[in-house]
Amino acid sequence: MAGGAAIGIGVMLLVMTIFGKEAPDLGSSFLHAAWLLLMMVPAFFIHIILHEAGHLICGLMSGYRFVSFRVGSYTLIKQDERYRIKRFGIAGTGGQCLMSPPVGTELENIPTVLYNAGGVIVNILIATTALIVWLMCKEMPDVLDAFVFALMFIGYWAAIFNGIPFRMGGMPNDGYNILYLSRNKQSVRSFAIQLLVNEQSQRGTRVGDMPEEWFTAPAEWDFDDGLQVGNAMMILSRIMDQGEVHKALHMAIDMWGHHAQLPQIFTYELMGEMVYLLLVTGGTGLAREFMADDKFMQYVRTYAGVMSSKQRWLMAIELLEKGDHQAAKDILDQVVAHRREYLMQGEVASDISMMESLLQR
Repeated sequence: MAGGAAIGIGVMLLVMTIFGKEAPDLGSSFLHAAWLLLMMVPAFFIHIILHEAGHLICGLMSGYRFVSFRVGSYTLIKQDERYRIKRFGIAGTGGQCLMSPPVGTELENIPTVLYNAGGVIVNILIATTALIVWLMCKEMPDVLDAFVFALMFIGYWAAIFNGIPFRMGGMPNDGYNILYLSRNKQSVRSFAIQLLVNEQSQRGTRVGDMPEEWFTAPAEWDFDDGLQVGNAMMILSRIMDQGEVHKALHMAIDMWGHHAQLPQIFTYELMGEMVYLLLVTGGTGLAREFMADDKFMQYVRTYAGVMSSKQRWLMAIELLEKGDHQAAKDILDQVVAHRREYLMQGEVASDISMMESLLQR
């Protein structure tokens, strides 16, 4: 943010010179810089909200249905005909608007461009409006001047960051999704299925009870495609939910052979499921290697409060690696006591069932 503010200050002074706006003296420049630095923070969060609102509006225009709207770790969902706020988070994202695909359209043919472009479109519109206001209003208080400029600067930065196709940590941005989904029908299907599974899980449906046709594996997985990797992880979760731990372990080991290609978040997710499966089936060697990875264990603890699967992994470690039955039971009791607070109600139902079975071994 400080680096962005420094660039913003330089750009502001340059634009002032180009458009004939009177540049401040040295003392006023420092005051402008301080206000601009402060205003970058609210401008940043405003653009996160507006970006996700853009996805929501354009999704509705494309026939999608509202599922959830997240800013930071706070998520608005509609559950039991009421809107609720729950906590949830995904590494590398400041927000997320998830919707359900249009009804009556084949999964391979759902519209994807406007939904994915909506956030960038709104960022550009707000930034351009702020730029016009900033140029036209010659006399504004320093704080308002800095805020309007910050809205412009952060808006264009967000549009570039999300609109120019690239992947960060293996995860695609909006521009990459638009480009990739326009070329790959299998990935469009993966995208649609992930939205459907997310919707059903938030409503409380366990992955093992969802339609079987959603979990058909392609002839060959493209492990460079985060969307297809996401579908592979959902198939793994379904197999586990159905109690087929050896089959699940076999699939996880096959996927681990491609771990160098996986986005970082999926690497950690796969490591966690393998720790659980290995401990359950008695294969402790590789599980201990994963547990010795400080970054992986930090990931587990960071998201344990909002994802029940992480509690399941920790419970397996306490019970099967450390032999602490009471600590394992305490973890299960905590998950059961707070089960309604989790966003993915279907996931927590699956995890509680697996954790209860684990204690009864």
